[in-house]
Amino acid sequence: MTDGHSPPMRGLFNSIGHPRGLTGRFVLHKMVKGHGPLLRWVLEIIDLKSVTRILDVGCGRGESLRMLGNMSSKFELTGLDISDTSVASAKRNCRNLISMDRCRIVQGEVDTLPFDDNQFNMVLAIETYFFWPDLGHGLDEIHRVLTPGGRFILVSEAYDHPAFKERNGLWEKRCDIRFLGPEEIEATMIGSGFDTEIMVDEERNWILAIGRV
Repeated sequence: MTDGHSPPMRGLFNSIGHPRGLTGRFVLHKMVKGHGPLLRWVLEIIDLKSVTRILDVGCGRGESLRMLGNMSSKFELTGLDISDTSVASAKRNCRNLISMDRCRIVQGEVDTLPFDDNQFNMVLAIETYFFWPDLGHGLDEIHRVLTPGGRFILVSEAYDHPAFKERNGLWEKRCDIRFLGPEEIEATMIGSGFDTEIMVDEERNWILAIGRV
């Protein structure tokens, strides 16, 4: 039985959630280009005035960290990714910030975050939640490392919606993931203790969830 993709293409899709080697570096490069408009949309919406310590869970190549570092010198930035290929790529991309002690990149998993309680006042998860082994447990861990009053930002360029069922279904099959709808994301975040607000761009099928501790 076959999924209709050649072995190289299956390797490419498998690398999206856990980039490895040369294929992984190619995927990271393409993801940066593809996610640029999504990142800019998020950064235009969220209020960063009171934010200083930011964690990006599933940081990939570190593009969001680089963008935030260029926005303000007040941010203390941390990127975390499960992939050693992503970690190495993020360290290269953010090397100037790292050299100024404004950024660190660590390898780790969302369900066992290697950080103390109450360490960050913002945590980002950009295009990553659907790769987590257990969304609820990951959210519990993020809640743990956020300071009182801190915010969790979840964003995805796809959510469950009838108008995008065919397109999203292809990506779900290729990458072995599932896109959740706004109601399910909200309910799961509330279950982990977040006061949750959901925003969507229906035309582009983008979703932004803001969870406050």
